[in-house]
Amino acid sequence: MKRKWKKQISILLCLFLICTNLFVGNVTTVYAQEKGEDATASPAAAPYDKVYVFDDMNTKDAEYEGKEYCQIEYIGTWTGEGQSEGGAGCYMGTDHWTFGNAAACIITFVGTNLKFYTRTNDDFKTADFSVDGKVTPDVNFYSEKKEHNVFLYDTGVLPYGEHVLTITAKGLIVVDRVEVSCPYAAVNDVDEGTEALEINYGGRWHYEAVAQSENCTHGFASKVKDSSYKKDVHWADKNEGEASLEFKFYGTSVKYYTESGSAQIKAFIDGEQAADNLSMNTETPNQGLAFDSNDYKALDAGLHTLKVELVSGVLVSDRIEVCCSHKNEEQVVVNKKEPLCEEDGYSGDSCYKDCGEKISDGQAVLAKGHTWDAGVVTIEPTEEEDGEKTYTCTECHKTRTETVSFSCSHENKQERHKEATCTEAGYRDAYYCPDCQKMISEGTIIEALGHDREVRGRKEASGTEDGYTGDTYCKRCEEFLESGEVIPKAYAVVNDAVTGTGELQFNYIGTWAAGTGTENCYEGDNHWSDTTDAALEFKFRGASVKFYSQKGNNLGYAGFSIDGGEEEKINMYQANKQDQVLIYQSHDLQPGEHTLRVRVTGENGAGPGTNVVVADRIEV
Repeated sequence: MKRKWKKQISILLCLFLICTNLFVGNVTTVYAQEKGEDATASPAAAPYDKVYVFDDMNTKDAEYEGKEYCQIEYIGTWTGEGQSEGGAGCYMGTDHWTFGNAAACIITFVGTNLKFYTRTNDDFKTADFSVDGKVTPDVNFYSEKKEHNVFLYDTGVLPYGEHVLTITAKGLIVVDRVEVSCPYAAVNDVDEGTEALEINYGGRWHYEAVAQSENCTHGFASKVKDSSYKKDVHWADKNEGEASLEFKFYGTSVKYYTESGSAQIKAFIDGEQAADNLSMNTETPNQGLAFDSNDYKALDAGLHTLKVELVSGVLVSDRIEVCCSHKNEEQVVVNKKEPLCEEDGYSGDSCYKDCGEKISDGQAVLAKGHTWDAGVVTIEPTEEEDGEKTYTCTECHKTRTETVSFSCSHENKQERHKEATCTEAGYRDAYYCPDCQKMISEGTIIEALGHDREVRGRKEASGTEDGYTGDTYCKRCEEFLESGEVIPKAYAVVNDAVTGTGELQFNYIGTWAAGTGTENCYEGDNHWSDTTDAALEFKFRGASVKFYSQKGNNLGYAGFSIDGGEEEKINMYQANKQDQVLIYQSHDLQPGEHTLRVRVTGENGAGPGTNVVVADRIEV
């Protein structure tokens, strides 16, 4: 009875398979290279010792029973998004989000490092990140605008093994993907296939598991043991025909493990024979090492193929390991702890940078002890009662106190003087004792001088520009004292294009049109009408108003009135055209709110067709 794993040629499931087997490569990139597609399809070009894990990986666990090396578990209320507003720019098109309320995300992984990627926005909050119980509080998910694929958190280099990252939300946060460094992979004999980290069996092989051994029909004694890896094996008998296996992997070395038996094998790396007639016998231990590529040569980091051929006997195949050969000898220090004043530290363990394997243990570093400052008298002693002096550690800020007694005779007293300023009083003939840090005599007080005020930056108002009363400064100390006020300009100039019903706006009533040929008009435009009783109204505050327009051979009479009073008709006709002409000026008005009304009377200024009224600007 042979167990078959589901095969889907998709980037998503390749990614999961490699992650759950502790693979050392980027799945999306591997797939593209093998299929001849664009390898840049992955979110980031990763070295061979990285694997990307997407946010909803835990939903695929049922398809890969027993592969528990890279899991994401959600606790509390979480929502997953697909091709939506949130998911469109996310890794694999999905993310998970929560508003908090003690919701948590638990990521269990085997490796040496984990990097966390997320989505950020202006309403996102913080979360506590805990790696194996060590907490980094209040990691911030906020950004001024929405950003995808944001690298937010790095565990740093960890010793190789299983680790747990727990993310506890404190408001709105998003989980998109993690990137795990997994320089080691253990591949069971049942992981069949032609992809990387899958075993491709050739010829006739038998499958046997401990739970199934009593039902086997091959007719031979059981080859599987309780001590077999995952309690199952594949085996082949040379008498039954040719048998071989191929295994693709990314790494720098590979190891092939078998069970006790009687077999001879050949091993090939990338098509070159690496070993000939390796013997397995009854003395070979269970899960015994049959072939190590390091005995052949050190491999460059990258994609390789192991091939094993059965020469004679019965071969019992148990598992394959992709290992780190430490070709890169660069080291890192982990678990380092600085000594404190009262607490010992640790120099840290030395590990290989690529895989995190420990090289040597560190040593304890003795506590540094406190570094006390000169101390401050916190309770002054008197002749009747002792005081207290407090010392503070400059490193950890811990304090200690000691008793101080009153014993000062003021023999070293100093005479002191202080000049008065604009705001502070001074003194002279005062005496201070540096020994007890006391003023012995206050001396004569000199009152504060007060400010010598000066106005700067005054500007008179003109007809078209506001003025300013100026700011007040002190001539003595140059301190700014108070701001001035704006002095309103003498009049306002309003163009005909400023329309509306409010103050200092042209309110056109009836039919009016924008003029043409207005280059010489105020601000290059005007309005005109030849419709009888069309009008404009202009609200203003002031004591007078001026109406500017044109004179020309097609203009006629306009009627002018203030606040609904008697209308004054003025003929705007002139044989030759003239722009920006003062047509009307009011009589002196009482200061306050007023309304100017200009009406098209329809009367011709000279002959037929000379009844147009033009508006250009108004001055108040």
